[in-house]
Amino acid sequence: MIDPEVLEALDDDLLEPYKETILASAKPAVSIALTRQDKGLTLWQSKVGGDPYLPKGADYPCHPNGHALTLLAQINFAEVPKLPDFPEKGILQFFIDGTDVSYGMNWDNRREQTGFRVVYCADVSENIDDLVTDFSPYAVENHEYGLPFVGQYSMAFQLGEQVITAADFRFHQLLGFPEYHSPEWENLSDEEEEEIDNVIEYYFDNMGGEGHRLGGYPHFTQDDPRQRNEKIQDYILLFQIDTDCEEGKEMMWGDAGVANFFIHPDDLKNLDFSKVLYTWDCC
Repeated sequence: MIDPEVLEALDDDLLEPYKETILASAKPAVSIALTRQDKGLTLWQSKVGGDPYLPKGADYPCHPNGHALTLLAQINFAEVPKLPDFPEKGILQFFIDGTDVSYGMNWDNRREQTGFRVVYCADVSENIDDLVTDFSPYAVENHEYGLPFVGQYSMAFQLGEQVITAADFRFHQLLGFPEYHSPEWENLSDEEEEEIDNVIEYYFDNMGGEGHRLGGYPHFTQDDPRQRNEKIQDYILLFQIDTDCEEGKEMMWGDAGVANFFIHPDDLKNLDFSKVLYTWDCC
């Protein structure tokens, strides 16, 4: 189901010519609500921060330089509503580099998993005797700017549908708008440019795509990196984790930014997370 507030926004006269096209873009997504919970989280539950699920004998994710990476989030799909092509079981983990001002993102190759790591564990044991419980060997001194979050958070999931976001690189094409700074854009009259700008501004304000989610469409504070690289234009949103500073939460990506993890659909179906793209940006 599409958010009722989005449906109400789509009834505005400004979007009337585009309403059916926008509704046709809807795709399943699972929204995630975080609750601050610094104690009592299990090793196998879905969460942000804290200690990861790590079976005894498994390697802890480390940077090639030797220092340990830090758990950003883990998703236990036994707790998640069924989402097409996503795992139906197992734990998916996202690790980042807390010693790096860019949190492990490689600006030149955002699929290079050196400063970040995505790990999938297909089979999950809830027997504590099977799991690593002492993580002191993997403690690191974080960068002077710290991690993008403080504390630990439990997750609650809700299945719904999401329409395309204005930040998605396909938005202009979907609605028949020329790309900014393209020859077609430069040939617009002042009135045409103002009309398109009004639509996009209204859309951003009402359907910006902020928040935490699995699947769906991404939100950016800057540009969609897929637009500049044909090799990744088939990639879809795997996981988004946003700035979140309400109700005791302390999650901030730079200056009110957002982080996204993208994956090729075939890799997702095959549970291959070795080529996931990690990016984040801020205002």
